[in-house]
Amino acid sequence: MVRTSEVFVIDPKGWQLEYRGPMDDRLSYERQRPAKNRYLTDALDAVLAGKPVQTPHADGAGCLINFPERNRKTGDN
Repeated sequence: MVRTSEVFVIDPKGWQLEYRGPMDDRLSYERQRPAKNRYLTDALDAVLAGKPVQTPHADGAGCLINFPERNRKTGDN
């Protein structure tokens, strides 16, 4: 996870990551609008129906998450 808006859908049958990204496309920097795509709902519906997820990844606009302890251990900044 690198942004606050990310969610994950994992199929419990095989522990496969099926979706990673925002819940929907409603939020962007400094503005909100009605959602056109409901990524999380669509991914959950597909997994529950045993079908492939049509959009397995979407980019979200959320804030970056900083992990200073992780960076200190690996030497990254």
